[in-house]
Amino acid sequence: MRVLIIADEPVDQSGQFVTSQLVSSWQDAALHTQVFGLPFASDTAAVRAVWQHHAATRGGFTQTALVIAYPGMSRWQTLLADELVTAVRSGCSRVVVALPRYAYPDSGAGLLSKLIDRIGAMVLPASEILADPELYDSSVYAVAEFLADMDVIVTYTENVPLTGMHGMSGTAALLGDLESSEAQERERINSSLLFGLGKIGQPLHTHEPSLLVGGAPSTENYKGLARHDAAGAAGGAGFALLAAGARALPLSRVLAAQFDLPQHVAASDLVVVNQEVLDGRTHANSTLGIATELAAQHALPVVAITREQIMSTRELAAAGISGSYVCDDTQLNETAARLAISWTPNR
Repeated sequence: MRVLIIADEPVDQSGQFVTSQLVSSWQDAALHTQVFGLPFASDTAAVRAVWQHHAATRGGFTQTALVIAYPGMSRWQTLLADELVTAVRSGCSRVVVALPRYAYPDSGAGLLSKLIDRIGAMVLPASEILADPELYDSSVYAVAEFLADMDVIVTYTENVPLTGMHGMSGTAALLGDLESSEAQERERINSSLLFGLGKIGQPLHTHEPSLLVGGAPSTENYKGLARHDAAGAAGGAGFALLAAGARALPLSRVLAAQFDLPQHVAASDLVVVNQEVLDGRTHANSTLGIATELAAQHALPVVAITREQIMSTRELAAAGISGSYVCDDTQLNETAARLAISWTPNR
């Protein structure tokens, strides 16, 4: 019997991967099974360590570059622009841009300002780009020309449109990163920009994807693009990059394709997923969500280990999850050993 264990690695990664610990505990309790571990990530802050692990064990991802936005760092837009420009000029065929849920809501004007400066198109401060739809559009066009021959994929972890109650400004207020009054002012500024862009009506600069399928925006105008699930990621950086021709996919789906998750699931008899929270609202884009989707294609049982379960028993069953077990970090290894005896009987 072959067991596949997929674990979201923590943001503060130090020492042995959680995936390796679970594999060892499971294997020790069920010596008759073949256990394979696949480290994963559901947070952009943990992606780099997991990506580097897979690159090292598989001999590298020579055609794909990873670029990550860290809004918690000072000058994060400058760093992101530098990494993106370097990746495009490196000769690879695809760039994955991992964007977090939140950054200061500026519709990506700050990132556009840094990008057009780095590619030598023009020098414009973010405030001017944000205040003038025509400058925003010309900045998008310059970046689109630079990215024209590159497959750029924006990844996101939660659905955050550009504006509206559930948009980037509202999300900032919900998270406590902005006071309600400031969030309302940011919403007004960004909505004004979007209104001006809507009047321009210029087609967006998209191109056909060459590697991962899907993710291309279904609309060719700014107003429609603002409703995309990734538009509000990193304060609107997702919107700016999509307008410049990038595609967008949930982080879990990009990592699944990059780490050959479909092939690993197909070769397994049982799939075990360790994930921080089971939440019906975010399930579809989560690690567990993509794992259950792939497992269903082969009628495989899926077992979840979590620290917090918000999904009901009915929701779990509808999602194709055969069982879920709640434990804290100190009980992970013990839980894995107990499940090994229950789910992989020696017969």
